[in-house]
Amino acid sequence: MSLSDVVESRRSYFKITHGSLSISVPYSIFKGNTAVLDPKGVEEFRDLLASRYPWLSRYALDIIVENARTGREQKLLETRSVAQRARDLLERGSIEHSLGLLDKHIKECPEDAEALYVRGEALCRVGRLEEGYSCISKARLLSRS
Repeated sequence: MSLSDVVESRRSYFKITHGSLSISVPYSIFKGNTAVLDPKGVEEFRDLLASRYPWLSRYALDIIVENARTGREQKLLETRSVAQRARDLLERGSIEHSLGLLDKHIKECPEDAEALYVRGEALCRVGRLEEGYSCISKARLLSRS
């Protein structure tokens, strides 16, 4: 096995635990780069687990699959920037929560053009157009330099 094979195999799995059992979960049980489960992939994963660990009940397999889904969600959240998380909140309708997250981040990092742009979008959605346009124009200036 070459080094590239080892690196590739590490990229295609992540670890979860079920009690004292450590399980490598393949990314192939998810649709694309999301935490949405692919039914075909889940079925193959469940069959593999059942053959390797015959003492696991159907309910334990359900819990393992759910833990894999929440683990994947957590990994996706860890890799997202503040602006991306704020944009997700905007799409869900949590505008005030999104603004709070962005305000805190912009105080710490005032040169983050992406965060300023998303803040401008959020402000426009709540009717604070002048502030929103100001943030968007500042974000454009920062992204050019």
